[in-house]
Amino acid sequence: MRFPSSRLAVAVIFAALLGIAALAQTGSRGFDPANMCTTCNACEDFYTYANGGWLAKNEIPAAFSVWGTTSNLREKNIGVLRQILEDADKNTTAPAGSNERKIGDTIGQHIGRLARQLKLRREVIALRQQPALRIVGEVRRGLPPTAPAQLHT
Repeated sequence: MRFPSSRLAVAVIFAALLGIAALAQTGSRGFDPANMCTTCNACEDFYTYANGGWLAKNEIPAAFSVWGTTSNLREKNIGVLRQILEDADKNTTAPAGSNERKIGDTIGQHIGRLARQLKLRREVIALRQQPALRIVGEVRRGLPPTAPAQLHT
C-alpha cells in the first residue's frame, strides 16, 4: 500500500458522490402504482400489467440491451465521475500531494500509457499489412503472388 490515506479519501469521496446522487434522484421510493398498466388483464399478461406504465413512459435507448429504473442514475453517476476525473486531469495548479493532484497525475499516466499502446498497435497492424500489400502489388503487376513461406521473412 503506497498511499493508504489517499485510497481512503478516494473511497470516501466516491461514497459521498453516490449518496449525493441518490438524494438528488427525484420521485418516490419503492413501489409506484403509476408504473403499472391496469388496462390489461394480469392473468393474461402479468409482465405488461406490472411494468406497462413504466415501459410506456421510458424508451429503452438503442445503445443498451438492459435498461431499468436505476439506469438513468447509473448513467448520471458515470458522467459525474468522468467530469471529476477530467477536471482533476486538467487542473495543473492543484497543490502537490493533494488528492486532486494525485488523481490528475494518475489519469495522465494512464492516458499516456494508452496512447503509447495505441501507437504501438497501429505500428504492428501496419507491419502485418505489408506482406498482404506486397502480394496485392505483385498481382496488379501481373506477377505470380509470393509463396506463403516467403511471407514469414
